[in-house]
Amino acid sequence: MQRRPPAQNSRQLSLFQEETVSVQWAAEYLGCSVMTVLRYVEAGFIQGYQMCDRGWWRLLKASIFEYETKLRGKVSMSRPAARRSDDGSSRAEVEFNEQHGTL
Repeated sequence: MQRRPPAQNSRQLSLFQEETVSVQWAAEYLGCSVMTVLRYVEAGFIQGYQMCDRGWWRLLKASIFEYETKLRGKVSMSRPAARRSDDGSSRAEVEFNEQHGTL
């Protein structure tokens, strides 16, 4: 039996081969809430998938690192990205709110 060449949708299959993390892990790493991480996924800043419609999210670890790198490029390096501001929001939350005009 001969092997078939990869299908056109091989990118979708590779999602399951990359290292993934939970939303909770991403929230702790970025210094923001779980709901903020889910908003990042919805906005397309972080890539992830659900196994079923109401299932747990799995996020691509590389996507989280890439988003953090973009944030650090826009934010002064004198303060870490996870540090909270006076009102309790993280740098990532402030960045998201500035980009989407939400409070």
